[in-house]
Amino acid sequence: MGALALLELIAAGYILSFSNSNNQYAWKSMVILFFSMMYFFIYMLLDYTGEEIGSDDESANEKP
Repeated sequence: MGALALLELIAAGYILSFSNSNNQYAWKSMVILFFSMMYFFIYMLLDYTGEEIGSDDESANEKP
């Protein structure tokens, strides 16, 4: 899913690279860029916190 967000970022940047003052797709690519960036950062944040929460499973195997 993170790769999908990166692909959307690349597609939005590709559309923006051809945008000029009268391009009708410029605002659409800005919206796609904004939401895909938010999705990517939220995905990375959730993935990081999931790894942090699951990293303390080793303490359950310790013998008293």
